[in-house]
Amino acid sequence: MLHLLAYDIADDKRRAKVAKILEGYGFRSEFSVFEADLTPAELVFLKADLLKHLDEETDKLFIYPICARCRKAIIRLVGKPPPIDDNTFIIG
Repeated sequence: MLHLLAYDIADDKRRAKVAKILEGYGFRSEFSVFEADLTPAELVFLKADLLKHLDEETDKLFIYPICARCRKAIIRLVGKPPPIDDNTFIIG
């Protein structure tokens, strides 16, 4: 399932670490926004990994699941489309 992940982290070191973790799961669509196709198991691991580096008092990180129907309704007015997943096969 596609997930949109958005964060607001004031500390440069923590923000860099969180961004590095998220880059391992998806791609950056904005400076503090990532998109990631995650299995339920990947989501569990990602949340556990992120919680190790977040400050509950000052940091914010939101994970929005996007269902298949809603994913088809996403409108991109401008900007590059998401990269093709390396695991995607096109048979013609």
